[in-house]
Amino acid sequence: MKKRSNKVKYYNDTDFGEQMECAIQDGTAIIGEGDGITEFIAKAKAKRQAENQRKMYSIRLKVSVVEGIKKKAAAAGVPYQTYINALLEKAVI
Repeated sequence: MKKRSNKVKYYNDTDFGEQMECAIQDGTAIIGEGDGITEFIAKAKAKRQAENQRKMYSIRLKVSVVEGIKKKAAAAGVPYQTYINALLEKAVI
């Protein structure tokens, strides 16, 4: 409950004008005619959730490959599935 109230306080106390202006200038804003801050935040949150949507896939990999990935992920200080996700994203983008 406390965490949620901190988030509400943050949004109530923060002026998002600068972030909105930057987003409008760099073309990442999703703002329509007559939208206010509440609509802007709601649209930004929905866009972020859509971009981060995940689906589970099952693939067969060599054990040695997975072990190598786990070692590199540990050296980087990230969970190995996060590391794999970053590698795959980098490969396709």
